Amino acid sequence: MPEFLVIVIAFYVGTVVGFMIKQALNRIYLKNIAGDIGTINVIETAEKIVYQLELNSDPQDLEDKKRVVFRVVKHPSMASHNNHGI
Repeated sequence: MPEFLVIVIAFYVGTVVGFMIKQALNRIYLKNIAGDIGTINVIETAEKIVYQLELNSDPQDLEDKKRVVFRVVKHPSMASHNNHGI
């Protein structure tokens, strides 16, 4: 009976520790992969939509990355602002 109890406790502790390690590695992975590298500004005018890329670091830093993540920021439509002054 004591051997069975030791096995159950070891299994439980192993499962908990394994889960914690997996969560920690997942956070590290997401921090390295999914960290915002910059912003894509979406600016709508009467004539067109402009996508402006704004980087948070040196563009050469992108060469070694397999994936990059950009935050998309939609700016208010400029079409209505352009007609007020005319």
